[in-house]
Amino acid sequence: MIHIPLQSDDLGIDIFFNSQIKHLLFMKMKMGTKKETKAETYYQISTESMLNLSLEVLKFYYESMQKRMNDYHQQARDTTERGYKVISIYATLLIALCTYLYTNWELTAVGFALLSLLIGTAISTTCMLKVLLPRDYMPLGRSAEELNPNGYASSFGDETSSNMQMKCILRDEINKLEERIQWQGKRNIHRTRLFSFSLKSIMTSILVSAIICLCSLLP
Repeated sequence: MIHIPLQSDDLGIDIFFNSQIKHLLFMKMKMGTKKETKAETYYQISTESMLNLSLEVLKFYYESMQKRMNDYHQQARDTTERGYKVISIYATLLIALCTYLYTNWELTAVGFALLSLLIGTAISTTCMLKVLLPRDYMPLGRSAEELNPNGYASSFGDETSSNMQMKCILRDEINKLEERIQWQGKRNIHRTRLFSFSLKSIMTSILVSAIICLCSLLP
């Protein structure tokens, strides 16, 4: 059972729900052309939950979610900064290995050890480039076109109180922000895995080259 407290400036429950139905139909029509065919679904605040929660609680949820989004953006920036430092080392190592092998290539254990190190460094550099190259980016805020104030204004009309208008807008923003948080989190995980694979690749190549050199020393 939903209990909606009536205030002196309310025009009645029927007018309120007519306004809400009009708003929901508008938002459904607006978002219908932007739906993507994907199986994953995100957590959504329902209309019933929105009516039962106070405006202050909705604001608290929105601010908490913004902190999570800011954390994800900071994580993405940290990964990018570390990536530039690491790839500079990779580039220096690639240049040195290529220069040596081009001028001093011989079919020896040392030559094959350096070749394995070169291959591992090349793989690591490729993975790091995927981390650093222009990537999909989810901005923190939204443009006026995305917020669509004109659409909300025509949907609400003069009957809906300012408190309820804010609750409806916050509900939609929270639902949208949840999708953006989940998307950014998955992108961060993907970049972190590429970063880790890059480091593992070059460490493996160092180990292989060391094994080749040690085997060549055995009688």
